[in-house]
Amino acid sequence: MRGGRSVSQDYSRCFGSIYPTARNLIERKRKGHKRMDAKTFWSFVEQKRVALANDHKERISRSRMSGDASILAGQPPEVGSIFIASRPNELLEIPGGQVSETKYRLAAQRILEQTHELASAAQIAAFFNTQENNLAVTRGLDLKTRERQLITVQPAAVGPLQPATK
Repeated sequence: MRGGRSVSQDYSRCFGSIYPTARNLIERKRKGHKRMDAKTFWSFVEQKRVALANDHKERISRSRMSGDASILAGQPPEVGSIFIASRPNELLEIPGGQVSETKYRLAAQRILEQTHELASAAQIAAFFNTQENNLAVTRGLDLKTRERQLITVQPAAVGPLQPATK
């Protein structure tokens, strides 16, 4: 955080949403917003990556010291990746709420693009529940398929063997 603002707030203040509406574009132009260049974008991503990594490492250490796993809020107990959840987007007709585990850099990029957010403990629990249900359905279908496998044996033609031709 710089001056009481997070990296996401700085990014939003400078560039707004990644999916602007026509009204937002006109408003930005009127207010004199500058266009984002790649160097600025990736510097924001790097700052957000460092912030996410430090926050996650701090949560892990607090959780280990206290022995309370709820401090992690469903996030992995190892350093290196976190869970993010997609945000709803009416423009692209995306309902949101899809959870995935990503490395810090990709999570930072998606959060700054405002397409994802850190997943809550409830979203992560629902994600694992859905995965377990999908696995059970897949195993059930696999067993049904094995029961229905049909093996057909056709006898070979009776007669003398043909010599191999060169």
